Amino acid sequence: MKKIVKFAGNFIFAFIAVVLLAYIIGMRFFPEQLKNIVGYQTFVILTDSMEPTIPVGSLVVSKDVEEGEDIPPDTIISFHVDRLGDDVIFTHYFKKKEADETGKERYYTQAENADRYDDYKTYREDILGTYIFHIPYAGKIVQFLQSPFALIELGLILIILIIYHLLWNKFDREEKALMEMQMAADVIDSGPDEPDFEIRREGAVLTEESSSSITETEEITVADASAEETEEPCAKPEMVNGQPEISGKVLFGYRMAPSSGAFESGSAGFSLTVEVDGTVRYEAYAGGKGKEAVRYSRLSGRSLKKLKKIMKDSQLVIRNLPETLDNGFSIGRGSFFIFRGRMVTAWNIRHNNLKKMKAKDYTYYKKYKKNMKHENDVLELFKKIRNVLREEGIKINLDSAEIKAGK
Repeated sequence: MKKIVKFAGNFIFAFIAVVLLAYIIGMRFFPEQLKNIVGYQTFVILTDSMEPTIPVGSLVVSKDVEEGEDIPPDTIISFHVDRLGDDVIFTHYFKKKEADETGKERYYTQAENADRYDDYKTYREDILGTYIFHIPYAGKIVQFLQSPFALIELGLILIILIIYHLLWNKFDREEKALMEMQMAADVIDSGPDEPDFEIRREGAVLTEESSSSITETEEITVADASAEETEEPCAKPEMVNGQPEISGKVLFGYRMAPSSGAFESGSAGFSLTVEVDGTVRYEAYAGGKGKEAVRYSRLSGRSLKKLKKIMKDSQLVIRNLPETLDNGFSIGRGSFFIFRGRMVTAWNIRHNNLKKMKAKDYTYYKKYKKNMKHENDVLELFKKIRNVLREEGIKINLDSAEIKAGK
């Protein structure tokens, strides 16, 4: 409804503006033709001869006089005057008509402030119309619009408006595309689960190669899971250079490491990985002391199925994520996410309100808008996974994680 009202208002405004502009241009270049069509004319008062009744700069609207129509005395009329060879238009009072020396009917006119009749000889064919009303100061605007420079300025304004409209539509399309991607990430496939797809990244290692910081910490409330668990021994994942190996076996992984411009390569922070068979591995690190704790667990069949469904429903989002998310900050904490074998490195990851950022700092918005959208996608996916792990008694947020061995 709001869109319809807005469209109708814009249409009415544009229609009135076009009609007025067309009328002004028509009066400038085709006055006689336009007069015959509409039956009215407009004139600009250039002198103070009719003040205070009609001020200087007013726009007078006059009605055409029909042939044979009688004009009462003291009627304000607009008429042609031959002044020193120039054809000008006056708007004065009509006082009387009398036959001149040739026997032709002469119309005597008089200004508001004059004490005698005009010296100009005015006849019926010179009369353009009778006064209807006037608009104070509007005549100055009409004079400008009818000047040669006005058409150039109006053309420039039109070009600026067109450029602005094209750019605004471009921004709207970008915002719409971002919204569509977010909606695609949240779509739930109601059909049967598809077989797990294999992603081969053999030999890839979760390392700290980039810098980042985290400004937003999510508090997680842990609830004990009530689902039945499959009691199977927890298989330990293979290790490469002291870090969990990233391969097609990793369903989800998260690694947090402090940074001061460059990641501190395993000296602090923690990592948590979930493999496709439900094995969960947690490692904590202490600055300069190496690993502080290593624990294993296994997800229940129900929770594992939920995680796989989340990954399947988010395939489009995961596929579009870049390997690195830069937002201009490299001091603080760095985050490594693994979604079905795909690793994403993030700096200072946080939730972004794109519209507010666009209004607040457009330069920053223009530079980082794509990565800000990807940051929102990553955090939304992380939140869904976190909620499933919470059902298993596994606490995890952007700053910390906790797992009970053998859970």
